[in-house]
Amino acid sequence: MYCLHCGKEIPDLAVNCPFCGSTQVEDAAPVSPETTAAAGSLRELSHRTRAKMLLIAALVCFFLPFITVSCTSEKDGKTYYSQSVSGFGLMNLGDSGLNLDTERDETEPAAELLKRLPNVCSIAAFGMGVIAVMLLFLGRHIRAAGRLAVCAAVCLILMGLFFFLLYSRYSPMREAMEESSKLLKVIYIRLRIGLLLSAGCFIAGAVFCFKDRPPGELY
Repeated sequence: MYCLHCGKEIPDLAVNCPFCGSTQVEDAAPVSPETTAAAGSLRELSHRTRAKMLLIAALVCFFLPFITVSCTSEKDGKTYYSQSVSGFGLMNLGDSGLNLDTERDETEPAAELLKRLPNVCSIAAFGMGVIAVMLLFLGRHIRAAGRLAVCAAVCLILMGLFFFLLYSRYSPMREAMEESSKLLKVIYIRLRIGLLLSAGCFIAGAVFCFKDRPPGELY
């Protein structure tokens, strides 16, 4: 090969020219502002696309089982009934809600709120997820979409805590509640993969909505 500076023939693997001493590496071309802006746009588009995919996945998870309701005999401990309920099933529980404890007074506001909580949380989470996805596809208010995704995840987490504390056999409140309700002695509810996946996808989607964004930027 030939030296890039003096033009004399030098060995092919030479790093420096033995005649003029110059380095045989071409100077890197300067990066233009347009190129930098285009790279930033592609990076932002990638974050937005990932957020869309995660939030859509969170909504799809509503087709999966969220909880499993089972009835266990007090005598022999065998399970005689078990049914899985999806996220959409929790939205449509009828006028009575998830009213497993029939001994409670339905006129009490606290009892009414408890039996309605799964309906309200599931409907709110799905609705906020749909709005967040629409905002992302419109390409505006990305931060608002992230906030909605966080709120949807909080709704699902609250619903999971509700089921765990009231109906799980591992709940620290289980023994105290069984003293006031005979039905709770045989009713158990387990959280399923759909609820956990949906909450996780909402949180991950919110992270990508806020990723690489200056805190004071409005968009």
